[in-house]
Amino acid sequence: MPFLNVPGADVIQFGRDVIERFGNRQLEHTNYQVAMYGTEKVKDRLVPSIIRYIEKTGRIPKRLAFAIAILLRYVTGYTEGKGVDTRGNEVEGILGINEIGETYLIDDPRADTISQKLRLSLSKLESEPILDEILRDKSMFPFNSKITATKVLSELFQTIKGYYHQIKEQGLASTLQ
Repeated sequence: MPFLNVPGADVIQFGRDVIERFGNRQLEHTNYQVAMYGTEKVKDRLVPSIIRYIEKTGRIPKRLAFAIAILLRYVTGYTEGKGVDTRGNEVEGILGINEIGETYLIDDPRADTISQKLRLSLSKLESEPILDEILRDKSMFPFNSKITATKVLSELFQTIKGYYHQIKEQGLASTLQ
């Protein structure tokens, strides 16, 4: 994890701790809970690592691009209706749908803007300008001027969009292989 920069933290141990937590079935922390509010987390958790990776290597961090594509697929709207939020309350909102046909409430502060526009029913061509708009949102993706002045940012966005379309068309499990 050479691109994590957490002052005073042992990033190797942090990685081990994360892997251990995912394997701990006693924790009642679901993937759904981890994903909620994902659009708020990306600027603090993924963007700094992406910037450091690009600055150090001049290349696209494909796994981090893939993580953003997964997030975008998670916030892709399917329909509107009742869903259960992470606190167990039934609420009206925008629902997403997973690969096995189960709907879930998109519990994210940007659901009204992103999920309302980025819909599962859209074709690749129709979703491209929406993805571009999302990826250029500086409140979510605050890339520094050194990165934005290079062609690498455009390549990063193309990579993210490519993964997004692949996940949407083939499913996450197939894309991972």
